[in-house]
Amino acid sequence: IAQAAYAGAILAFLGGVRAAQAALGARADIATLVIAMAPPIVGFAVAALVAGAGSSAMVSGGLLGLALALAAQGVWDMTAQTLPDWYRKLRLPLTIVACGSLLVGALLASAPA
Repeated sequence: IAQAAYAGAILAFLGGVRAAQAALGARADIATLVIAMAPPIVGFAVAALVAGAGSSAMVSGGLLGLALALAAQGVWDMTAQTLPDWYRKLRLPLTIVACGSLLVGALLASAPA
């Protein structure tokens, strides 16, 4: 549960970065601002599902879903020309570590007791 909550918080932070960039950039980008609301919504919704999960399969699926959401956010960030180069370069290793840890959590959650 803690891993899912942390992934939700990471997605909220990353969505906030994109929202701030869209709102405070040289030209306000309404489309990016609206799309940036998706990561925190998805992150916390899936984290809530994991918290209330009645089976290890649901926990495992939720962690896999969060890994997918973090990977999608990472691709979006790394391909955004409006973000600084240092930020885009930093996203790759951080995304790999975050997704990897969620994959390990999903495997452990689905392992027989």
